Amino acid sequence: MMVGAFHGHAHNHMCQLDWHPQYIQGMGHTEGEGCKHVFATSNKLARSTRHATLFHRHQAIEQHFTFWDADEE
Repeated sequence: MMVGAFHGHAHNHMCQLDWHPQYIQGMGHTEGEGCKHVFATSNKLARSTRHATLFHRHQAIEQHFTFWDADEE
């Protein structure tokens, strides 16, 4: 787990030392905002599931993230 550089300005110094990408062992050259991209794509589900039943809404969300995981492998 890590936080993006923007979030580092809002946290205390010890939090920055523990979770800043510069200090995470093995952290490569990445923007570190992967979660942001995943959830941004899931926002598209809102339009198609707005009037769905609770079961079908949960099913669509589960299917979205299952396909996302399969595409990332």
